[in-house]
Amino acid sequence: GPSIVAITSKVQVRDWFDNQYFQEGQGSGVIFDVNDENVLIVTNEHVVDGAAEVIVTLYDNKKVPASIVGVDSETDLAVIKINTEDIPDEISNEIVAAELGDSDNLRVGETAIAIGNPMGYNNTVTVGVISALNRELELPDKKLELVQTDAAINPGNSGGALVNIDGEVIGINTVKIADTQVEGIGFAIPINSAKPIINELVNKGSVSRPYLGILGKDIDENIAEMYELPIGVFVGEVVENSAADIAGLEKGDVIIEFEGEKIYSMEQLSELIKSKEIGDSVTIGVIRDGNQNKELKAVLQENNS
Repeated sequence: GPSIVAITSKVQVRDWFDNQYFQEGQGSGVIFDVNDENVLIVTNEHVVDGAAEVIVTLYDNKKVPASIVGVDSETDLAVIKINTEDIPDEISNEIVAAELGDSDNLRVGETAIAIGNPMGYNNTVTVGVISALNRELELPDKKLELVQTDAAINPGNSGGALVNIDGEVIGINTVKIADTQVEGIGFAIPINSAKPIINELVNKGSVSRPYLGILGKDIDENIAEMYELPIGVFVGEVVENSAADIAGLEKGDVIIEFEGEKIYSMEQLSELIKSKEIGDSVTIGVIRDGNQNKELKAVLQENNS
């Protein structure tokens, strides 16, 4: 319980008349490290996204300011910190780091306990089971592989802990399917997937990933037939000085192969790029001007965005 905190984020927005005001959002977080200088907390990226101010409610309803260490939108994870000197003396001994478990050992049917800040009710505990493992969930801007549970996860639970019967954190609660016809379908980021992201956010403030540097559009069979184009990815834009630019990719090219594998969609191409390392040299097959086959070599760069 004392390792789980409530998070209030204040985002600056503008109304219809262009007046500025602050809009508050609620979420949860998990303390994972306590040292002489800082208390480090993991939460969801969407809990603190765009926040001008972050307030953490600790044990015994004590509120302290926090700052953002780093965020990663692709995995919906963020790390924030509070200064140890901001913690009231009377509760300083109550602030403890949660014990992180091993989500690779989870079994369907075992007990799952969600702890968080739903609807503003601090340290609410709900109990259920692990419903499924390795669930792929398509969100508007990302795809996540998650643990499914029927433990109640409500607004404000985001960023809180999913723990096992031994009190070890096995996941970071992230999303619930909200529908009048659906009950008891919530999801958490497996803690083993979160650990390397958390470490990189602490050390660097961002997560490094390989980057090609294009904006692409899918060319499926219908579009290919309509415009007499090959099936692949149409290069709509090449980022200046990116790996793609240095390799000689041009706007209007159609990428048809990546490392010898036939390309059918931008999603597929993105997944193949993610499977590589920064600095890897890759071979890209393109068709230019509708009839020129070219084989280009690109060295993948670092992307911190």
